[in-house]
Amino acid sequence: MKLVDIKLLESVIKELEIEDKLIINDDYINFLLNDPCEKIKSIRKQMNLSLVRFADMLQVSDTSVRRWENGNCHISREKYNKLKKCMS
Repeated sequence: MKLVDIKLLESVIKELEIEDKLIINDDYINFLLNDPCEKIKSIRKQMNLSLVRFADMLQVSDTSVRRWENGNCHISREKYNKLKKCMS
C-alpha cells in the first residue's frame, strides 16, 4: 500500500502557484489537503465516541487515531474509506 506524500504535493501546488486553480476529484487526496487532523477529531466527537471506540470501529489502534488527530501520520486510503462508510 502506498501512502500519499502530502507535504510534497502541497509544496508542488504552492511552487506552481495553482492553489486557486486546482480541482481535485479524488476525495481522499482532497481530505488530506484540507486539515485532516481536525476533521478526524471532529468526526469522532460528532459521533460521540472515545478514542478507543473510534479506533475499534475503524479496526485500528487508538495510537493510530491519536497520530492522525495530532498530525503525526496520515490516515490510509483504506481506513479513510472505512471512515466514510461509518459516516453514511
